Amino acid sequence: MGQSSSSEDLTKKTLITVAAMLGASVVFVGSLSLIAGAIAGKAVGAPSTETAMDEAPAGTSTTHGPAAPSKPVPRRSHANSRPSSSSESL
Repeated sequence: MGQSSSSEDLTKKTLITVAAMLGASVVFVGSLSLIAGAIAGKAVGAPSTETAMDEAPAGTSTTHGPAAPSKPVPRRSHANSRPSSSSESL
């Protein structure tokens, strides 16, 4: 019966080691994810309103990207976009 207690001790030590390694990996990966998220958020985040107003020249917009057109762009009708088959035969 001496072998049974040795086997139980080994199983117990193995489970403790597995739990410790799993816990350590969760903490490690979680902290890396938080750090990466904070860095990425700061890198792509929009500037604060005060900073944008201080850096923008007078009379310019502080929005990013292309400006919206003042009038809607006229669209061609579907009939004018492609010649009909009857006009090709003429």
